[in-house]
Amino acid sequence: MFFGELDDFTRNEVSQEVDPEILFMQGEEQIDKELIAAKVGTEFIIIPKSNLNHIELDKDERQVLVDGVEYQLYKGKNFEDSREIELFMDEEGYKTYKINNYLIDLKDQELNREPITRDNVIKMWDNPFIITSVREDMLLIEMLPYELKDEYILDARQVRRLQFESIDEFNEFIYTTELYDFDEEKAKEDEQMTFPFGGLKI
Repeated sequence: MFFGELDDFTRNEVSQEVDPEILFMQGEEQIDKELIAAKVGTEFIIIPKSNLNHIELDKDERQVLVDGVEYQLYKGKNFEDSREIELFMDEEGYKTYKINNYLIDLKDQELNREPITRDNVIKMWDNPFIITSVREDMLLIEMLPYELKDEYILDARQVRRLQFESIDEFNEFIYTTELYDFDEEKAKEDEQMTFPFGGLKI
């Protein structure tokens, strides 16, 4: 048994060792502090990513710059997820920002993409919708669920209308809205059917 003093080298080694549990806790704390930009419609908030762990998020194609910090935009994967983000927007603790006012290289994005037009199929709330009308003069876009595209008689309530407050918001939508990729979505469905139970084929 050793009762003497540790030499300087050994003492330094001991003092520099860090409890793995402390490192883990520090890592968890860092994750809790990670901030993202979460959007609904034409607005977003800056929020700890951990606050949205209970919902599914998709990356938007754009980034925003707020107070000198760049943030990747995220959106809810479906309507329910977007509603959860909207609940945080309604809280006084979160400042709401207009996407157009903080976008990085918005003009470059517009120049590199064609605007959506009538008969385009876009992805909304994780589902395909076909554009039936684009009215810049009225700042209005109308669309239908894709499965109703061949219906001759439609209930007016089935038409989804997007009314915009400004030409900037209108342009943002027609230039940045994601087109629905049927091949990609079909591949996702096939993958889910192939691995329905954590990777076990059936």
